[in-house]
Amino acid sequence: MASAVCLQITKRFRVLLILFVITTLAGCGVIYPGEVGLKQKLGKIKPTPLAPGWHLHNFFISRIITFNTRVQAFSLHGEMPSKEGLEINTDITMLYHLTPDSVMSVFAKFGTDYQNRIIKDIFASAARECTIKYYAKDLNTQRTEVAEDIKIAMNTYLKIYGFVIDQVFIKDLDLPQDVVNPIKNKVLAEQKIKQQEVDNQLRVQKQNYDIEFQKKQAEFDIEQQKREAARELIAAEATKKSQQIIDSSLTQKILQYKSLDVTKQLIKSGKVKMIITDGKSPLWLNSSLTSNQ
Repeated sequence: MASAVCLQITKRFRVLLILFVITTLAGCGVIYPGEVGLKQKLGKIKPTPLAPGWHLHNFFISRIITFNTRVQAFSLHGEMPSKEGLEINTDITMLYHLTPDSVMSVFAKFGTDYQNRIIKDIFASAARECTIKYYAKDLNTQRTEVAEDIKIAMNTYLKIYGFVIDQVFIKDLDLPQDVVNPIKNKVLAEQKIKQQEVDNQLRVQKQNYDIEFQKKQAEFDIEQQKREAARELIAAEATKKSQQIIDSSLTQKILQYKSLDVTKQLIKSGKVKMIITDGKSPLWLNSSLTSNQ
């Protein structure tokens, strides 16, 4: 009987021992890429951050706290002051990340809800500090400069805590109508001036093209006249030379021979009644003229 009781106690002890081991080992935390962890044991934080991976801990006396070190977005909606004292409805978004080496100090100062405890307030303060330097109309036309000023101010305030501001965007500005209208009119006037400048440039280019075309046309006409004059001069020279050749070849004997040849042809034709000659050149009368006389 005693041995049976001892056996039961032993079995129960083994079960309790197994349950204790399982429970102890069940405290396992997982840290994913883009995260950093801190191990808290009995209220104390170990100073060395935990890298991504599996980390065992005692479920009853410790826990693992994770922090997001990826780039996060935080938006701010509200009224921001301008230099002339107007309140402008704005929508500004900031991209930031927490440096892994700073998680210990951030947790000690702000806990895990650091976004609402410090990021939000400093973001609003820095944004108001920067927008008040600009007139309302400039907040719209110089958004990039305003966003850069806010980024610089945020980095100045938050860098000491271990945060890095990656980028700031001004997504929306709800300006009063009496501010919007002058901006629109200014933009339209600038566009009109630019259009006039473009039109003037096109007009000048066309005038220059017309002048150049007329110049080329005049040069072409002059060249054409020169070529025509040269051609006529060449033709005249050729005619002159031809005449000179003919004149030099027409001797007295050739002329007499030609006259005799013509006289023979006339006699054979039967159309001449009388041929009068002085022995040098013949003179013939047409038969129709003689008969009429």
